Amino acid sequence: MFTKFFKLAGALAFVTIMSVSAFAQTKEVTLKAGTPIVLSATAPYSSKHLTMGSTVDFKVMTDVRVGGDVVIPAGTIAKGQVSNVQKNGALGKAGSITVTVNSLNAIDGSMVPLSGATISDQGDSKTGLAVICGLCTFFGFFIHGESGEIPAGAQAQGVVMSNTTISL
Repeated sequence: MFTKFFKLAGALAFVTIMSVSAFAQTKEVTLKAGTPIVLSATAPYSSKHLTMGSTVDFKVMTDVRVGGDVVIPAGTIAKGQVSNVQKNGALGKAGSITVTVNSLNAIDGSMVPLSGATISDQGDSKTGLAVICGLCTFFGFFIHGESGEIPAGAQAQGVVMSNTTISL
């Protein structure tokens, strides 16, 4: 009977000590406002296929550190959103696309707000060609401008908007 009691008491003491030591090892750091974060498009994005509000993925290019601690590892996925899109059209009208990344998650899951992480592209206009062909033939109306294209790997630099506390 005493043996079972001592085993149970020992197990409880071990669990308590491990819980306290794990709690005591938690540390908080502050990611400062103004910290730059380089992001890269994970796939090509086109005004031809996306609509306003579509979600797109970017990844963090290098570890973001506070002191010696990694708070946002390289490869972390950040969600961007198509903030402006214009389809290419008849008479050589060019398409365009703008994507903005407003935030990402740190290693502990806390949200890190970003500003300036915007990337855009406008396709080539072919309006002049369309007008000339339209004056000579009816086919000028069928000439379309190019779509706006953001290639995979295109980079945008965001800046942390406000101090963010992160638990390690």
